[in-house]
Amino acid sequence: MTEQERETLARQTLLQLEEDHARRVARLTTVSREEESRKASDGERERARLVLETRQRFYEERGYVSYTNSRGEVEWLLPDEAARRVRRRDRHNRHLAQSSEARRRWVLLGVTVGCFLLGALGLMVLTR
Repeated sequence: MTEQERETLARQTLLQLEEDHARRVARLTTVSREEESRKASDGERERARLVLETRQRFYEERGYVSYTNSRGEVEWLLPDEAARRVRRRDRHNRHLAQSSEARRRWVLLGVTVGCFLLGALGLMVLTR
C-alpha cells in the first residue's frame, strides 16, 4: 500500500468517524429533548387531572349530573336537563332500533320465500 493510499484511507476513516460522532451527538440531544418534553407533558397531565377533579367535585357538590353527549364530550347538567336529554336520546334510538328490527324481519321473510321457491323449482325438475 502506498503512502497516498494510506492517507486517503485514513481521511475516509476519519470522515466516517466524524459522521458517526455527529449522529450520536444528535441522537443524544434528541433523547434529552424527548425526556424534557415527556417531563413537561407529565406536568401538563398532572395539571389537567387536577382541573378535572376540581371541576367534578364542584359540580357534584351543587347537584349536577355528568352527561356524555353524542360527540363523546362530558357535560355537567342539572338533573332535569339531563333527564330531558336522556329521554330525547332514547326516543331517537328507539326509532332506529325498530327500523333495523323491521328490516331484519323483511330479510328473513325474503330468505324463507326464496328457499321455498327454490325447493318447489327443484321438486318440479326432479319429477319431470
